[in-house]
Amino acid sequence: MRNPITIRNSRGPSHESQIIALEKLIGATLPKAYREFLSRYNGGYPTPYCFRYYDELSAEEYGSIFKFLGIGDESDFNTINYHLKYKKEEAREGLMPIALAYDGSSSLIYMLLNKTEFGKIYLKIGWIAPSDGNIFFVSDDFESFLNMLEDCPKDDEDVTESDEP
Repeated sequence: MRNPITIRNSRGPSHESQIIALEKLIGATLPKAYREFLSRYNGGYPTPYCFRYYDELSAEEYGSIFKFLGIGDESDFNTINYHLKYKKEEAREGLMPIALAYDGSSSLIYMLLNKTEFGKIYLKIGWIAPSDGNIFFVSDDFESFLNMLEDCPKDDEDVTESDEP
């Protein structure tokens, strides 16, 4: 059984009209589980916040979420709207930002919204455009992604209790 997830300091529930406006902006309908998350929280800091993924050499790595992004003004760095405005190449590839990663290198967690991989979750390391070496599969869908969040390993030097958001 997975750890219960707590979301702190959320933006508060988003309204259906905000979700519809986001869907029009991205040109896609959001997966049900993600729509429900936005309706309930619209962003925030999760606990637990670590997840596992595999790097290009198939070595298991830990990633972590600093903050889920919410729907809001495009001038607010903590919103999906801001990152869609400034990450146009990712948007053209069907990647919608859903969270800021907690790794010190400006990484983002994306949901893929194209027809072949609809709803899959990816971690993109750094600010550079997506390439074969900096984007990693994490989960098949948003609900599975939430279910895989876990406490961070104690020996992980990148994420420590004192760094916790």
